Amino acid sequence: MKTKSLILCMLLLTGTTASFAQSGTFDLSTGTGSGSGWSFANNVVTIANGANVTLTGASTSNRVVVASGATATVTLQNATIDVSAIGSACAFDMVGATVDLMLENTNTLKSGGDRPGLRTTGAALTVNGNGTLNATGGTYWPGIGGNPNGTLIINSGTINAKGGSSAAGIGGSWSFAGGNITINGGTVTANGGQYGAGIGGGRADSGGTTTINGGTVTANGGQYAAGIGGGYGGSSNNITITGGSVYAYTTGGTYDSPAIGGVGGGGAGAIKITGGTVVAVVGNGASPGIGGGSRVTTGKITISGGTVFAGGRGIGLGNN
Repeated sequence: MKTKSLILCMLLLTGTTASFAQSGTFDLSTGTGSGSGWSFANNVVTIANGANVTLTGASTSNRVVVASGATATVTLQNATIDVSAIGSACAFDMVGATVDLMLENTNTLKSGGDRPGLRTTGAALTVNGNGTLNATGGTYWPGIGGNPNGTLIINSGTINAKGGSSAAGIGGSWSFAGGNITINGGTVTANGGQYGAGIGGGRADSGGTTTINGGTVTANGGQYAAGIGGGYGGSSNNITITGGSVYAYTTGGTYDSPAIGGVGGGGAGAIKITGGTVVAVVGNGASPGIGGGSRVTTGKITISGGTVFAGGRGIGLGNN
């Protein structure tokens, strides 16, 4: 007791405040929970700053919002949120927040027609755990990402992300960039909607900065979009691959989209491969596997390690 009193006195004297984690659980299927760190009203579970909350159960009406500016840990444990029948509903919205997302078992986030499956606009998201996340965006929105995407780090888990029309699987929505995406491990499959990159930018915008250090990554671009890089008409910014197994696919075709890089009308930033196994496949047309599509000024392409296969026109520029 004396020790606790002494510590409290020292905190008061130094002006230091103690921060204690708020721990709780919430069942999406019943709309009830225990512990602290969350509140529930109007079908919205709000996660507070400093919270450590586990979400379970399934719902077609209840959804999650992490308070803007909050830093929290959220565990998805056999959780399913499918609000696809609600036009502007986002299954998991964390605009402006910092979240450590833990995955346990199989989890699904599916949003309405005007929202991403997991919204990370201006946010910082780190994904860990051994579970699975299936995230599907509505029309014009990515499976995971925003307008534009913030910072996303995937360390482990199985991630399946699917974008709506003109949006990336992971990254930006229509006319918004892919943000900063880092994949260190796990199994990641990202499918862009029509005109959206698998990983990177939505239609008419850049892929942001993408770094792959490990894991197994499959990125399928939508029509006329890169597997990894820009959406239709978008640049790729910088792409770095240091390890892992990476498979990137583009349809190619009229607008000469590369599997990895920038698309027709948009530039390609620096592309650097130092390790791993990289397979860049072009469906048809005059696109390079790695580089820039038609009417593109490509950045520096450096390959100093790893095993690389580049289909189409190989490495460089498309039909200029």
